[in-house]
Order: sequence, then structure tokens, then C-alpha cells
Amino acid sequence: MTVNFANGDAQKYSSNIVNIHHFTDATRNITTPTTNATIVFEFDFTKSFADTSIVLWGYTPVSGQNSYHGGCYAEIGVPSSSDYTRYYDAAHYISPTSGQGDDGRYSSCYWNGCWNSSDTGLNTAGTKRARFGWDSRNNSNERVGNYWNPDKRSARARERTTQITVMEVFGNINKFT
Repeated sequence: MTVNFANGDAQKYSSNIVNIHHFTDATRNITTPTTNATIVFEFDFTKSFADTSIVLWGYTPVSGQNSYHGGCYAEIGVPSSSDYTRYYDAAHYISPTSGQGDDGRYSSCYWNGCWNSSDTGLNTAGTKRARFGWDSRNNSNERVGNYWNPDKRSARARERTTQITVMEVFGNINKFT
């Protein structure tokens, strides 16, 4: 399948979508630990080819303000190894205002990024693991919110859950050479 981003014009490059994986986290009210670094959740997916790239996007609902700068990240690599490529710029957290408590305003951590086939742990086909968490990088116990995937933290608020899409793509084939 080829996606045309040229709005009806001739497109010089095509990007072939190889696989799409979708993750929905069924765990509610994940209490984030008061540590300076942690992986809050992770999931596995299968990468079909060694020379493909991974495009990931999604969001995680968060309640309770704890830190404006929690150092959240997304990383992808090989399960049961230390071969992971971590991107801090793959996560964008918008903190709710302070003083709202755990049943106050909700916010989101937005995930997005592209991992190339040359990144550590991604130059082979097979099972890969996507992990999501934070590292304060200053040894403080500041964290990204108090609860991830909050559910019924107040009488008016209902379940919210993480939604992440992982797309495996075979990039840029020059059609005019």
C-alpha cells in the first residue's frame, strides 16, 4: 500500500506501509511510582523486515499534577536486552495546573516519533518492545502525573485509556530514477 502525500500532484517519493499495530491499554488508574525513573507500561509488536522504519503516535491520559518537566520518553528495542533507542523528543506532556488533586483536571502525554532501521535494536526483523516512561535526569522523584489511564477519579470523569499506533514503513523509493 502506498500513501500519496502530494495532494493530487505527482509525488516523487512513496512510502510503503508494511504493517500497522494498535495498542490499547486496559489497565486503569496506574499509580505512577515516586522514583526518579521508571517504565510505566510496555507492549510487544512484530517487525516484519530488518530495513523498515517505525513510526509511532498516540496518547496517554494523565491525572494529577506532579511535575511540569518529568522527562518522559518512548523507546523501542529488543525485549530481554538493553538494545533500545530512547527518544525524549518522542513525548510531549502538558501538565494540568497544580492544586487540582487527582480528581481534578486531566491532561495527556502525547507520543510521536520515527525510529529508523539503523537505530539500536531495530536493524533486525522479529519481536520488538515499545516502552513508555520517564527519567527526571536530576535524581528528583518528580513524575509525569499521579495516575495514567485514570478512571472514575471523580464522579464526573469516566475511563480514559492509552491509545498508540505503531506503523512499520519501508521508506522513500525514488520513482523517477
